[in-house]
Amino acid sequence: AAASAGNRRAITSSFALLLSLLRDYAACAPAARPSSGKSVSSQSSSAVQFDSELTAEASERMSGLHEASESDRLGELSLGAAKPAAGMSADRVSVLVKLVRLIAHLAIDEETGAKLGSNQELGILIDLLEAVPGDGLAPTTFAEEELQLNILSALTNLTYYEDESNCLLHEQVRLCRLLVPLLLHPNEESKLEAARTLGNLARQPEARNAMCKLRAPDALLMLLEHLSPAVAEGACGALVNVAADSECRAALLGCDALRRLADGMAQLAEATSDACAPASLVLAGKTLCNLLCVPPASGASASGAPCALEAETAQLLWGIVESESVAMLVANWTADEPKREWPQVADTLRKLLTARWPVEMAAADARGGSASRDIL
Repeated sequence: AAASAGNRRAITSSFALLLSLLRDYAACAPAARPSSGKSVSSQSSSAVQFDSELTAEASERMSGLHEASESDRLGELSLGAAKPAAGMSADRVSVLVKLVRLIAHLAIDEETGAKLGSNQELGILIDLLEAVPGDGLAPTTFAEEELQLNILSALTNLTYYEDESNCLLHEQVRLCRLLVPLLLHPNEESKLEAARTLGNLARQPEARNAMCKLRAPDALLMLLEHLSPAVAEGACGALVNVAADSECRAALLGCDALRRLADGMAQLAEATSDACAPASLVLAGKTLCNLLCVPPASGASASGAPCALEAETAQLLWGIVESESVAMLVANWTADEPKREWPQVADTLRKLLTARWPVEMAAADARGGSASRDIL
């Protein structure tokens, strides 16, 4: 029934009842036990299930992220979300899945979604996300994983609306603490929805600062190496907002973001058959523009962090923006927005590279515009 805008608006009149039902069914979820004092990501690496789709290098970095000390990783924040003592009954989870899915569908309509976002009872979605043992480090049932995915979808749709009355935006730090570990979840859809929600939250300064303290930029950069361009697109949607913040730029540069974004763009340029690749390539390019466009003082970014681009990386980027094969690929894109935006992104990168790394670009031109490795 929620498939049409008219029906969604009609159902909204009963939204208070819907949330009341959701809270009633969630109320019987087991009480959370006290935190052990360890963050979720400080569990032993043997308990972490890495994607087979991530490269060995990415898995090694991910392992390092899990083993990092709590003070280095989180600053004053903690990922130690308390876990329930036992799972909810299958029948209760099934009802919760249906109720949360309905909320997610209702939030698709802009008028309806904006109104729903202002309802203070929506905090139950965050409570549920905290209660479901679905971080990938603890065993979950299929039903609990389905519930988690529907909660994430609802959060993605509802955090899209930036109205000051959106109660979910009043819980930015808490949401970030719950979402960042899910970027390392073995389930591809969990990664994707967590990245999309973080991308929405990353429009807010408070959320960007929280993400940097939680080392989200490193995890998001890892997702650029995922074989699914949809996951890479979700990651880039968050990275582009973080890169635009001078206070957060250092966190990205400290993760070797320039090289990793260039490598990600090269990989996305080869994903010729995936519908999400164009948007991912454009977003990765915009992220690089945000990192490189700040006028440096003695080679430093506005945040004080060095903004050095190695010659090989600069030449790789030049090869992408000058590549005839990439130009032909763009000409065949069917998505209007990426097709319209790519020329501007490529031109901006070209100007930045030429102005700030003329020697490297001259060397690339001498090779006919090719990068240090072939594109396509």
